[in-house]
Amino acid sequence: MKDKNDWIIQGIQISCKQKISLYAFTMYGNDPKAKVHCIEYCKILREITQEDKLQHYNRLIANSNSKI
Repeated sequence: MKDKNDWIIQGIQISCKQKISLYAFTMYGNDPKAKVHCIEYCKILREITQEDKLQHYNRLIANSNSKI
């Protein structure tokens, strides 16, 4: 069986690492612009991740041999 997270591409992995470092930066800083940027970054990353996951599983369904 394939890895259940095989839909996660390299770009999403890099963005998640960037999100972690951005979050850590905003936790220890007092810059309100950085906090707003972090919230927007997380929102965009969440949307992209959900869309990529949906497209991956739709491709699997479309290419499956079992057409019921």
